[in-house]
Amino acid sequence: MSHDHLMDMEFGGEMMEIDDDEMAYHQEPERISNKTAMRMFEVLKILGVGSKANVKLAVHKSDCVVVLKEITDQGLRRIPIRELNECKNLLEIDHENVIKIIGSIAFTKFNRSPFLVLEFLHMDLEAMIYGGGRYTVEDIKTMFFHMLKGLDAMNKKGLVHGNLQPCHLLLSNTGILKIADLSLSYKLPINGEAPEIKELGALHYRAPEILIGDVENLVKTDIWSIGCIVAELILRRKIFEGENENEQHRLIQEVAFSGVFRISLGNPLLCGRDAIDMAVSLMNVDPEQRPTASEALNSAWFQENLQPDVSNLVETHSGKRYKSAFIEEVV
Repeated sequence: MSHDHLMDMEFGGEMMEIDDDEMAYHQEPERISNKTAMRMFEVLKILGVGSKANVKLAVHKSDCVVVLKEITDQGLRRIPIRELNECKNLLEIDHENVIKIIGSIAFTKFNRSPFLVLEFLHMDLEAMIYGGGRYTVEDIKTMFFHMLKGLDAMNKKGLVHGNLQPCHLLLSNTGILKIADLSLSYKLPINGEAPEIKELGALHYRAPEILIGDVENLVKTDIWSIGCIVAELILRRKIFEGENENEQHRLIQEVAFSGVFRISLGNPLLCGRDAIDMAVSLMNVDPEQRPTASEALNSAWFQENLQPDVSNLVETHSGKRYKSAFIEEVV
């Protein structure tokens, strides 16, 4: 990337002047020092603390709000940051329904806290479901559509998310739903062999075949998760909530073969029969019978009366208003 191009780079929709100290960040992130990195950002608050990463809300000196995902796991720190699953896989995807990666700061002797720089999104589905948010069948339909579009974009790159759940589905300030947290994502081998899965996603959204160790059709496991999430949007509770893998599998089998799967999703007059039918089709216990994301998107239900976004659901960001960080090209 040339110096001239860097000087013309857009950040948050406005021109950002880049000084010499920041050239390392944009051009050669492995050379940046922690002192230089943190001079570019003001941390506003801690959003989450996990066993492998801490997530911080920060503002860049250009007044663009970003999310800093600091890698804290010692094993992951030994891996070049651009080789980490999340970074590597996000760099492959450029889609409006998948979170954008803006940059990365590598682990060096000067910088002991490598991190990803991600676009800031306003809220997640878990907060909306359990925080008393009001949404309609039309809103569910739009969010459902956005989930499938994001997943379809990943599938076309040969990627499986592996950990879809409401807290990993975020809404922008314009009401666009985006898939986030690709830390457990993986690429399907071209030769058709089963990939090595080192860690499984959240139990309550795990496909039944994964629960019994069947990894023959992994691309359909994310489809199951989306079905569970849509059911949760309808019910405002998890549809399967086992305490361990055996109980989770038993609950799925009991509902799937009892004939009450559809009924358990509520009154179709209130929830929308088409929404229920689509969710049920995604939660077929036989992965071969589940549609792909692309097939589901071509459903007649999505071809009519589809809202472009759910901006009406996004809470207004209180206090000082910052621009949401968004750039067209990953650096």
